[in-house]
Amino acid sequence: MAQRLAQRGAQVDRFISSTAKRALQTALHFMHVFERNPEEIVLRDDMYHAMPDIYYNVIAGLDDRLQSVALFGHNPGITLLVNELTEVRIDDMPTCGIFAFELASTHWKNIHTAAKSFLFFEAP
Repeated sequence: MAQRLAQRGAQVDRFISSTAKRALQTALHFMHVFERNPEEIVLRDDMYHAMPDIYYNVIAGLDDRLQSVALFGHNPGITLLVNELTEVRIDDMPTCGIFAFELASTHWKNIHTAAKSFLFFEAP
C-alpha cells in the first residue's frame, strides 16, 4: 500500500501514528518506502482506539507549514472519521487502507468548517 501511495506521486510531510504495535509497524513501513527517518514519526497515545473527535483534534493541531499528513489509527474510529470527511462512504476501512482528501484551507484548525474533497481510496 505504501508503494501504491508513492506511485501516485504523494508526498507526506508528517507521519502520525497511534502507539499501538500494528499501527506503528504499518507507519514505519510507509516511512521506509518514502525514505524517511523513523525517528521523525509522531506517536500519539490519544489515537489508540480513538473516535473521530480525537482525530479532528490531532488534525486541527497540525503546523500549517505541513502540506500533507498520514495518520495511522484504528477502527471503528478511523472508519467513522473518513465517513464524516466527504460524501464518499466506506463500509469498513481495511488494515492499510488509504483514504485521501484535500482540505480547502491553508489552516489545519479549519478541519471542521472548511470544505473537504475526496481524492482517492485504496484498499489492499
